[in-house]
Amino acid sequence: MADLRDFAAKCVNPFPERQSDYHYPAQRLASEESGASPGDGMRAHAAGDALIKSVSLPNTKALQHLLDMGASPYSFAVEVAAMKNNQIALSLFFKHGWPVNKPLQDGAAPPVLHCAVSSEGLLSWLLKEGADPNVASNTDDTALSTAVQSGTPRAVRMLLYAGGNVRRGNLLHRALDRDSSWDVVEIIHLLISKGARIDEIEHASRPVLQKSCRLPEDRGTALHRACYLGKTLAVDTLLRHGANVYANQVRDDQRGTRYRTPIQVDKEEGYDEIIVLLEEAASGGGGLTRAHPIAFS
Repeated sequence: MADLRDFAAKCVNPFPERQSDYHYPAQRLASEESGASPGDGMRAHAAGDALIKSVSLPNTKALQHLLDMGASPYSFAVEVAAMKNNQIALSLFFKHGWPVNKPLQDGAAPPVLHCAVSSEGLLSWLLKEGADPNVASNTDDTALSTAVQSGTPRAVRMLLYAGGNVRRGNLLHRALDRDSSWDVVEIIHLLISKGARIDEIEHASRPVLQKSCRLPEDRGTALHRACYLGKTLAVDTLLRHGANVYANQVRDDQRGTRYRTPIQVDKEEGYDEIIVLLEEAASGGGGLTRAHPIAFS
C-alpha cells in the first residue's frame, strides 16, 4: 500500500513539499472512527484524486497502474470518465469491480448510463456492455429520465429501443424541464406513443417519495407541471393527447390537504394563453391544438 500511496501522491501533486494541501480532515476522521490508521484515509483520498487525474488527462497507463496496485473505482471517478467520454477508463473500472448497473452517488443517481445521454456513441457502447436503461436511483429516476430531461431526442429513442420502460421515472414530468419547447413537444409525443400514462401523478408508484415532495409543481400530473412552468406548447400537446383538465394535484401545507386542477394552478401562476387553452379544452373548444396542429413522422 505504501507504493500505491506514493504513486498516487505523485499523480495528484508532483511537489512533495506541498502534499499537505491534499490531506482531508473529514476522510482522516472517518478512518479513525472505523479503527483504521489515520494514513488510510489519506491514502484513499490520494488514490481517488489520482484516479480522477488519470481519467481527465487522460493517462491510461497511470490509471491501469493505480487499479492494478489496489485503488478502487468509485462513483465520482466513474462519472468523470463518462463525462470525459473516456471509454477506456470505464472499461478498466468495469474490469476492476465497478458494476455497470450500480447506481451512482450512493443511490441518489441512476447508473453510469444516465451520464451518456448527450453522447450517442458512449450510450451505444454502454448498452453493448450490458447497461440496463431501467435501473433506477432511490428517487425512481432512470437513465431514460435523464435522457428525456436533457439528452438528445435520438438518445431517448435509443434507450426506448433498448427496452426503456416509459412507465418508470416520471418521464413526462422530466421532459418538461427541457429548454427547447419543440424538443419538449417531440419527446411528449414519443413517450405517449410508447405507452406513457398521460395523467399519471408524479411518483405515483412510490408513496414515500410522494410524501417528501414539497415544491409547488410536485405531486401533480404532467399537465399540472406544464401549467406551473408556463410551457404553452407542452400544455397544448398534452391536451391534444387527452390530458385531464380536471385531474387533482395533492398539496399538503399548514392549511391541510388541498387539491388543485391544472386550471387552478395556472390561474395562480398567471399564464393567460394557457388559461385560454385549458378553458377551451374543458368546454370542448379548439385552442392552439385545432388551430395549429402539430404533425410528427
